[in-house]
Amino acid sequence: MAASIERRNIFHNWDFTAPVNQRGQIETSGFASFPIDRWMIASGGVAPSTQVVRITPDGLLLTNTATSQLSLEQRIEFPRLYRHKTFTISVEAVSSTGNGGSLLTFVDGVHVVDAAVTIPAGLTEKVILKRTFTVGDINTGFSVNLRATTQSAVLVSRVKLEIGTMSTLHADPPMDYGRELAVCQRFQLRPNLSSGQLCFSRAVSMSAHAILFAMPTPVTMREPITISQNDFSVWTFNANSVQETGFTFTVFGGIGAAIGSAAVIIQAAKTNHGLTDARLNIMPTAILDANL
Repeated sequence: MAASIERRNIFHNWDFTAPVNQRGQIETSGFASFPIDRWMIASGGVAPSTQVVRITPDGLLLTNTATSQLSLEQRIEFPRLYRHKTFTISVEAVSSTGNGGSLLTFVDGVHVVDAAVTIPAGLTEKVILKRTFTVGDINTGFSVNLRATTQSAVLVSRVKLEIGTMSTLHADPPMDYGRELAVCQRFQLRPNLSSGQLCFSRAVSMSAHAILFAMPTPVTMREPITISQNDFSVWTFNANSVQETGFTFTVFGGIGAAIGSAAVIIQAAKTNHGLTDARLNIMPTAILDANL
């Protein structure tokens, strides 16, 4: 009996039937938004309502009623490590309407023609489509776009990018959600997964015009980190515990400044804030962003 083969999937968050979705949105539209972790809508210039990505039990449904293609992009980290390698790219497509779709690879912003996988129009049964290709130099970028052609819809359950000349997607076990969550949290973190406001930390440093808070993180995030959705607030640290307004929030000092790698320093700045102690509250909608 031949030994089973399982090759590492270079894609992050590759199983669309149970994806990591820290933002918690079922339906997403709009350029540069993330329907699920690590996958960004890379097409724009149209009304957002004409290009929609929806999470379904069978996978991601890309619906495009615009006159330009709907593109969902993942950028590969450390692209230079993949120079001069041979890959096989695979997509498990469930269905398609209209003109179908495709899976396209880009190196340094240039489409790799030999790597294109076409999702045919009128698909009614699940099928794995694949392509083997070789790349040369990679200097600035390596990315893959999942696309729905104009006036089309495609439903995709899984994708895989692997080194080698054969596709092993058909033999892969279900995606390890816990492992993928930790991977995705390096790029994007929703600190508060509850339904209400949480107190995350007490001030670790104070000056007349700024307060520093150490916010614990489950993984070490990559750099640079920004606050993409600012739902932080400063409260007095006393029995009355009232909110203080007028602060602006930024990530201070990169990753784990002065306290190790398992935290991010949040700076709350306000001229002459007048506080001697404080705590940081975070709403469920707050997002830290370190995406490529």
